[in-house]
Amino acid sequence: GQSYVKSSEYRALLESIDSKGIFIVGAGRSGTTILRRVLNSSPEIMMWHEANLYINLNNPNFRGNFNLQHKDKDQEKKATFINEPVFEELNSLQTLGRVGKSYTLAGEKLVFLANNKPDAFFNFHTKYFLNSVYFFTLRNPAEVVWSMTKMFPEENIHKFILIWLKSAEIALRSLGTFEKSY
Repeated sequence: GQSYVKSSEYRALLESIDSKGIFIVGAGRSGTTILRRVLNSSPEIMMWHEANLYINLNNPNFRGNFNLQHKDKDQEKKATFINEPVFEELNSLQTLGRVGKSYTLAGEKLVFLANNKPDAFFNFHTKYFLNSVYFFTLRNPAEVVWSMTKMFPEENIHKFILIWLKSAEIALRSLGTFEKSY
């Protein structure tokens, strides 16, 4: 397909998504999904389910991989399906910019797992989404660890404690950096 990247268009795209970004961030089992569902019920908001934009920034097949990851879910919902672009998109930011044009706010719900990198998340979001809206979910750590242990009994409990600590670290760092964080 054709690519539409020109430096001035790309700068305009980045400015657009920065001011209309919305993100929910937390440990798994901390309420991120229910909050995403509530916010996504608005016709003004579009939030993808765990798109991991900061990990997939330069993934040329971001849309295809995202749709494949969510193929077992109700595929035609705005949280779990990205439609085909007219022009080739070179990264996840272009895809978010295109899809987000139809909404007042657009972004994703993200949960931290053992392999997520808080510094990479923080650096990506301060670079591209400094003026966006952030919701951080912090549930009682004992309840999060208990819930994760029930859901993933084969995993080590220490892993779940580290996940909660990483999400708390990101929330604390972000509350002092992102003006619109809650």
